[in-house]
Amino acid sequence: MLAIYKVNLLNSMADCRETLTFYTKDLDISEVASRFYNTPNVSFISKDQSTRFTDYTTAYACNCCQTYYKELNNLSNHMIQQHVPREHPANAASFKSLNDEEKWKLSTGTVVEDVLYEFSKRCIVDHSACSMILDLEDITYVNEKLFTTEEIGEIKKEAPMNITSRIPQDLCGYIEHFNCDNLKDLRMRLANTQDWEKEEYDVNNHHDLDWIKHTIHSYIRLYESGELNTVQKEQWYNKHVWLPIDTVFNDISSIQIVAGESVSLASSLRKNKSRTIGSTSAIKRVKSGYKCDMIVRERKVDYEGANEFGCW
Repeated sequence: MLAIYKVNLLNSMADCRETLTFYTKDLDISEVASRFYNTPNVSFISKDQSTRFTDYTTAYACNCCQTYYKELNNLSNHMIQQHVPREHPANAASFKSLNDEEKWKLSTGTVVEDVLYEFSKRCIVDHSACSMILDLEDITYVNEKLFTTEEIGEIKKEAPMNITSRIPQDLCGYIEHFNCDNLKDLRMRLANTQDWEKEEYDVNNHHDLDWIKHTIHSYIRLYESGELNTVQKEQWYNKHVWLPIDTVFNDISSIQIVAGESVSLASSLRKNKSRTIGSTSAIKRVKSGYKCDMIVRERKVDYEGANEFGCW
């Protein structure tokens, strides 16, 4: 499992073995001795070569993460903290308090709570399983063979999410009202006062209707200006063509349009879909998402992990 390379005289190898036996029985300590130069870029040399050089340092190495320590105690502490599964007393107490009859038992006979608890005892860092949280988007469950793909499919079917929404009939009718093939008719219909315009404006009831009318009017003026016939820079299109998208969610305080080469969180999640959180091994470095011109995002501070609903 782990290999400790003694980078020193071999007469203290027995001490190294004795020091590390208190927390694991699966260590494989190599009898290979190595040296490295005292330079910014560590360069390893053999034991035979070390007799011909004086500018080198001896140390104890962790073969899991290639870090080096001059003292065995420091190496032992490092391995305990970074490479040995952690105990979770609170999780153990919570698990023991569960009633077996109330646990989630799949058709295959697998008990979800039992699987999560046994896996939590193998984690070297805090994983969601340590808190009895089941994240089905985390491929750790498949990689570690905790659940089969069929079992994960069964879990997903237990509480499916069905989100459907249709455009309100009054909006459909108002959009259809502007189904014209020439600017003259469009302007005439824009000039007609609608019933909702005779009422006192209420952002909760009239925002979408008002946005439709304002957007059509803006595009008519843009078309008549002739600016669409000339080559424009990207920022021009963002300010003139895509501008109505900036305001379409003005009545929803929790939604914002983020413009100007912002990093997409959804893109980052997709690129890191195969990246698992730390469990029996340390977590890998996160990949950055794509930079987009516009992102429809939930209004939250960055560190809270806002949801995204679309980007381009």
